[in-house]
Amino acid sequence: MFQSQPPECPCISIIIPVYNAAPYLGECLDSLLSQTFQDWEAICIDDGSSDESPALLDKYAAMDPRFKVVHQQNGGVSNARNRGLEHIRAPYLLLVDSDDWLEADALEQLYGSVRENGGDLVIFGHYFHEFHRPEPRTCLPWFSPSGPEKRKEPLGFRSMTRITSYACDKLFRSSIIREQGMRFQEGVGIGEDLKFILEYLGYSRTILFINRPFYHYRYGAGITGSHQTIWKRMTPQGLLQSLDALTPLCASLPLSFSAAARRQGMSALLYWSLRHRKYMRSIINCMPRKERRTILSRSRLPWWPLLLKSSPVHTSSVLLRHYAVQPVRAFLVRAKAAARRLARRAPASIHE
Repeated sequence: MFQSQPPECPCISIIIPVYNAAPYLGECLDSLLSQTFQDWEAICIDDGSSDESPALLDKYAAMDPRFKVVHQQNGGVSNARNRGLEHIRAPYLLLVDSDDWLEADALEQLYGSVRENGGDLVIFGHYFHEFHRPEPRTCLPWFSPSGPEKRKEPLGFRSMTRITSYACDKLFRSSIIREQGMRFQEGVGIGEDLKFILEYLGYSRTILFINRPFYHYRYGAGITGSHQTIWKRMTPQGLLQSLDALTPLCASLPLSFSAAARRQGMSALLYWSLRHRKYMRSIINCMPRKERRTILSRSRLPWWPLLLKSSPVHTSSVLLRHYAVQPVRAFLVRAKAAARRLARRAPASIHE
């Protein structure tokens, strides 16, 4: 269904960065046209594509004025999103990748939920599609399928550690982004979403969780791959910036509205910093030893600001889990796998 006129002030702005996504772009844009909720605008940033993506974007914009297309030279996904932030008009913002798509009632459910329940950030579930799996995995904000479909929580350690590191399974308030001048950090290949989300939470008070999947995330269509190949696509400086992506927040996480929330927020930041650095180190460890040591020697986690400003109870829990529980659990998983391999290699017993 095409509209003859764009809404004067839409309810939801959708930013779609596009770079050489022609095989999947049509499905993404069609999922917007199929929405049961019509009051939206899509700001599509063509980030210097060299395939048919620019022509396809222009085609959709000519058919439906709710699509706004901006063509620019290639600057990366963060640069494209930042360009899109300059054009948003709606009170709520959704980020969609050009190779993904939405459920038909996604916008209707999200807008209705936030209008009814409030919340500075809405987090919802998504379907995780992998090319080697015939069926997608369903990822929900919490694991209890019998629990309430919607849950509103104040900002704190519990809610901040139950978020995901993806920007696309969230609905943001545009006013917070606009008033605080927030932008995605450019030059960071991994971790820019998480940094943006944690900074955004610093200006928020409540989070609304919706235990339903509305977003289809296609893993493997863009810049993805094994740890052995990811580092080869990034410069040493890019790897260092990604490793330290959350470091600026350690000294200045906004959380200024209550001392308790501020301390819990710093504990949550420690939790996410350790998780992010663990993931980045798993990538960097695949590099040659000399290059790996050079990057790691230039990176430091600012422990003192995190420890001194955080909640002792929650920080103790984070450290115990990261340095004791998780290593023991990983060891047991490896030991169990090794035992299974040995059992398969053992000669079959001879029965007389």
